[in-house]
Amino acid sequence: MRDYDNVYIRQEIRLHRKNCVAQERLEALIRRDGTLSSKQMERLSELQEKNATVEGWLLLLSEDEAYVIKRHLIDGITWPRVWAEYSQKWKEFGKCERTLMRYQDHALKKIQRFMNDQDDNRTTK
Repeated sequence: MRDYDNVYIRQEIRLHRKNCVAQERLEALIRRDGTLSSKQMERLSELQEKNATVEGWLLLLSEDEAYVIKRHLIDGITWPRVWAEYSQKWKEFGKCERTLMRYQDHALKKIQRFMNDQDDNRTTK
């Protein structure tokens, strides 16, 4: 059983973009060559699992939480820019950067609870 902590989840989300590119590259090799080495197939399988996991995590979140996670952690956008985009998109100028940071924190905790609950359910069966 793995204990999913905030640091691990944040790291997996930050790596999502690179993992998607690596997966796409391996899939392109399959289309071109028709096959991959066993090591490449293992890596492709690992990338598909990681990418599906992160995409699944985003489905757990509210629209606000997912937006902040995508723009800040996945796309690497700074907080001031995330705030400016958020304000323009939703026309909500009352929210500050600190609120968006709380959305991110809440989202990471929500993902962490979900993953740890999933592991607990697997070990009790």
